[in-house]
Amino acid sequence: MMTATVLALAPGDPLPTGVLDWEFLSRDWTDIVQISVPDLSMREKIAIDRYLSKSPAQIIRLVKFAPASELDDAKEALESYKRLHRFYPTFFAIGVQ
Repeated sequence: MMTATVLALAPGDPLPTGVLDWEFLSRDWTDIVQISVPDLSMREKIAIDRYLSKSPAQIIRLVKFAPASELDDAKEALESYKRLHRFYPTFFAIGVQ
């Protein structure tokens, strides 16, 4: 999956001030944010969200599961999730009567 945001400016125009501090602003084509967010059930997501202020190793220990089979991959996935959790898709089954 790839997500991109494009800002088109005239040559020589400065970046708008509101964009300068944006955490996802890339300064060149090699500055890329890797997205390695794990697939989580609602129960897993709630358990992890409870400990977002902790380190990935602490989260794995506290929730008693790892979101990947390799520990390094699980830590990387949780670090990515911590950074991007507010964009994580959540789906609800809703019945309309």
